Amino acid sequence: MSKIGNFFKKIFNKENLRKPVFWGAMTGVLFIVILIVATVWNIVDSPEFCARICHFEQGPTDTWKKSTHSRVACNECHVEPGFWDAVKFRTNLISWIYLQVSKNPTQPTSVQMPSNASCDVCHKVKRKVSPSGDLLIPHDAHIKLRGLRCVDCHRNLVHNAKVTARNKPPMTVCYKCHDGKKASNACTACHTEKSVPEDHKAADWLVVHSQIQKQDPAYCEKCHGWVKGYCTECHQRRPKSHAGQWRTYHRDRIAAVGMRNCLQCHNDQFCIRCHGIMPAGQ
Repeated sequence: MSKIGNFFKKIFNKENLRKPVFWGAMTGVLFIVILIVATVWNIVDSPEFCARICHFEQGPTDTWKKSTHSRVACNECHVEPGFWDAVKFRTNLISWIYLQVSKNPTQPTSVQMPSNASCDVCHKVKRKVSPSGDLLIPHDAHIKLRGLRCVDCHRNLVHNAKVTARNKPPMTVCYKCHDGKKASNACTACHTEKSVPEDHKAADWLVVHSQIQKQDPAYCEKCHGWVKGYCTECHQRRPKSHAGQWRTYHRDRIAAVGMRNCLQCHNDQFCIRCHGIMPAGQ
């Protein structure tokens, strides 16, 4: 520190401070410093800069270029809005550059997920419906009342090769909360144009639904195709009607409703395993 102090004492001595040339030189130096700082400030806004300093693979940059946020710089999402946060971010770049040129470079860990404040610069939360109009999405309630972050629902908007062009969250994300316990899982809780179809309310729906599915698989997929293995949720679980002494009294039940209901889950061989033959008249 003494060497630095002595250096400045020599430069800023009384004799120099009286010279107009000295102040002209200092003004030129200050201009150059400002120019360098401004240049660096703009350079680090470039995703290409992040690709060189942070990401050792082109994947994150490539997906960004194809996303709906391709005109948004990295720091606009990953840095809190505000002048001092921007200064802090650029100051940290010094250590990041050192990591990049060192023998064992590692990706920086201080880059944060986009905050609600960053998203709010462009996207306002006071929205009740989605662009399509069908979905009821009170963003304000989700964020302020439930304390959710935008990224809790809108995940991997930029750095995921599998995202759709609209970046619409899949229903599996909604069902993290809308599971019937944390929040309602009724169709009408979120959808304005969807409700339980009339044919689903029929008394024999569970009996006949498999035949409808076989005739028109797309009929079921319109609502249930979003989740893999939707059918197995019921079909791998023992029906409530089979509880208790079902084996003892199932013959009476079959006599009343016929075998059609049984054959939705069981084939002929299932009966033959116990009876040796198919029950008469079936």
